[in-house]
Amino acid sequence: MAAKDQVCVVLGEWVKVDSFVWNFEPETPPGNNFVRLRDGMSYKQLVAKVKEKLVLRAHEVVIKMAYHYPAWFELDERNGSSPQYITDDEEVGVFVRMRRYIEEVDLCVTVVNKTPPQQPSPQKEERHWLRHA
Repeated sequence: MAAKDQVCVVLGEWVKVDSFVWNFEPETPPGNNFVRLRDGMSYKQLVAKVKEKLVLRAHEVVIKMAYHYPAWFELDERNGSSPQYITDDEEVGVFVRMRRYIEEVDLCVTVVNKTPPQQPSPQKEERHWLRHA
């Protein structure tokens, strides 16, 4: 396996610096977690590898994966550092091919918990109201 086929997975959050610039604030030290990329990899496969590497086993946990280009690679004036989100198979393919040419790009992962906060059931509220009546 070539070094170009491995990408560093960094857990953290995107922080907007100004209207054109985003920074990724890591929660884990970069350089500790790597996953192997391969041609034809699907979005579902990449998500599974990343969750396994970061030990995220709960089904209700959703991750967002993104990257941004290095500072020297600006797409247009001041707009080269916005997050490039990976959301489907085609974007995984673009990331795999791009990563082979620009090795300093990490895979930035943000964990999103899609479980809504627990709300009290109507029966409990009704009983609570009856106690005060």
